[in-house]
Amino acid sequence: MKKRLLAAVLSLGLILAVFSGCANRASDFEYEYNYSLLGGIYVTRYTGSSTQVRIPRKMGNNSPPVTSIGRGAFENREDIISVVIPDGVADIGYDAFAGCTKLKNIAIPDSVAYIGRDAFSGCTSLTDAVFKAVTYSYDENRNDLPGEFYAAINGAGAAEFDYRVIEGGIEIIQYKGNDDIVYIPEKIHGMTVISIKAFVFWDSGMVEVYIPDTMTSIGEGVFFRCAGLTGAIIPDNVTDIGDFAFFGCVNLTEAVYKGVTYSITEIEDEEMLLGLPEGETYWDLPQEFYDAVNGGR
Repeated sequence: MKKRLLAAVLSLGLILAVFSGCANRASDFEYEYNYSLLGGIYVTRYTGSSTQVRIPRKMGNNSPPVTSIGRGAFENREDIISVVIPDGVADIGYDAFAGCTKLKNIAIPDSVAYIGRDAFSGCTSLTDAVFKAVTYSYDENRNDLPGEFYAAINGAGAAEFDYRVIEGGIEIIQYKGNDDIVYIPEKIHGMTVISIKAFVFWDSGMVEVYIPDTMTSIGEGVFFRCAGLTGAIIPDNVTDIGDFAFFGCVNLTEAVYKGVTYSITEIEDEEMLLGLPEGETYWDLPQEFYDAVNGGR
């Protein structure tokens, strides 16, 4: 154990030594203001020529800090060898470093609380991905970093959920937190999260929700009347979603499933409204969304 810890520390020290100079210039990146509750700067693309990248903490003297690495921000940059992510970054998006075939070293700060699926897919040279003094290497069987790496980051919020064991994995049955940004873990105690029970997030004050790629089923009314919810990415593996899963999510403008974006719409179908109180306007994602998900069974 001591040898493994020492090796991890030495690996991190080697990465940081490579970048003992200044961070890359802000002009090497495309970025925008992060309008989620994380605030700060959202890196959308690396456009620089350096193969050893140190993402700056800020994009200028008066800039807010960098808090997110966007989806596909470094995707298919086959020339990059090393990356250091600054402390304060909380979120690394889907496919962020996918296809970086020469990437060998990356230092991930302890501040990172969520990492999207396939973030390091195809990084076949990656031998030193350091997170919390543990070094992870490319897993040939997964064509990505190992599941333990993703669980170490995304499992941090597991204590906020009650669950039960079902066939094939874990079902979330209660959410005990009150966060504005909710990260549903990929694993709880080593078991894969595959389902969310009906009405788990009813009337939650969440603004954003991150659903792991392991999810296959979302129950009826799971996000019922989450009026503050603005965005959700439904993993391709989800093939079952209950009625009214996003009912009353009046600000939901980006629900993405298999590359298609759906927006909340006013419900006018009298049959769908049957049995609900009169005199109110009801909103949900269009039927095409539900058909697209449930049609994948």
